[in-house]
Amino acid sequence: MILAIDIWKQWVFSLGELPIYLVLLVALFIMIKRGGASLKNYILWIIALIVVIVALSSPLAYLAHGYLFYAHMLQHVAILMLLPALLFLSLDGTGEKWQGRKVKLRPVLSWVVFVLFMWLIHAPGFVNESMPLFRICPTPEQWSNIQPLVYLLSLLIGLWFYYPVLNPDYSNRLAPMKGISYLVTACIACSLLGIAIAFSPKILYPKFSENVMSGNLQSLVVNDWKVSPRSDQQVAGLIMWVPGCLIYLSISMVIFFKWMSNEKVS
Repeated sequence: MILAIDIWKQWVFSLGELPIYLVLLVALFIMIKRGGASLKNYILWIIALIVVIVALSSPLAYLAHGYLFYAHMLQHVAILMLLPALLFLSLDGTGEKWQGRKVKLRPVLSWVVFVLFMWLIHAPGFVNESMPLFRICPTPEQWSNIQPLVYLLSLLIGLWFYYPVLNPDYSNRLAPMKGISYLVTACIACSLLGIAIAFSPKILYPKFSENVMSGNLQSLVVNDWKVSPRSDQQVAGLIMWVPGCLIYLSISMVIFFKWMSNEKVS
């Protein structure tokens, strides 16, 4: 049995994580090459790096590899919702102008793809039957070699989602009110998903619940943390519902206050 004290020794490393770190290095390279980066930009980039390490390599990642669903949800919120925003914010204000060919904004498409992806990867049928990670990689050690690739896709979709509202080219962003609406409606979508998971009358993810009650983690989750399969699922839903939604609302407030500040100056 794995005791609670042993969990903090379970660090997970995989070659599959390297593309995500490469994305971070690209962001740092752009920040340095563009010039004009402030201490705030570098701090935000360092926070993004810490988020990746905690989400994909720390004991949290070990617990998320088929053991605790709320640990998996924390990973999801970190990589899909928080990390892309931090990367764009770390580039905010770097360089005087972002010239070159503008990427055409397709906010409706990016919003729909993002929301559908968010719901799909948490659909019980997809997780329990279609997602090959559980069948091909039944153990945490094997699963950790493939799961980062799923999170790389999450990161790329998250970057695409945030591009219309946070890309460094201010002239190629949605108007403030449109950007706020874009984020608030995404907040509603993730809240509905979180509510559906938290208040479901049945266990939606038996693959996780089986491992929660298995001998591997029974002493940890039952005796030490008092986590049952139902409470595990409820906490996961609350994580998607509250912290996930707060990320969008916080960015919306930043956009709003910047907009109001410019209005007053003009």
